[in-house]
Amino acid sequence: MSIDFLNHPNAKDKSAKEKFAFFKEKFAPIAGTDKGVLFDIIQARFYAQQLTELNFFTDVEKQELRNVFKDKPAYAQALISENDRLAAQIAAIEENKESIKNETPDVSQEQMLDAILAKHRGKTVVVDF
Repeated sequence: MSIDFLNHPNAKDKSAKEKFAFFKEKFAPIAGTDKGVLFDIIQARFYAQQLTELNFFTDVEKQELRNVFKDKPAYAQALISENDRLAAQIAAIEENKESIKNETPDVSQEQMLDAILAKHRGKTVVVDF
């Protein structure tokens, strides 16, 4: 399920904290609360979106996560662990010069990802558009 429609209208310029505040403002009155597992998952998802864009957490942001999820530290730890794993993986690739930069294939947008991945079956691929 995509939560893009729940994002702030200018989501690209907003932090996870700002996106979640917008979500709470719009949906807490409907739900009758701003607590519960749904709100926890949505809040964690806004932070996780940052990782899908390879914008890794700073130490300050990691502390913010610990504060935000102080009552549910497993959420913060899962996000921070995934952040650190991805950052280490990208650093290792760059350090070992294992990254391969390819030009964008001349195919339709619908076929783009398949065309990129076809020649790298079975390997870890990071696609940065």
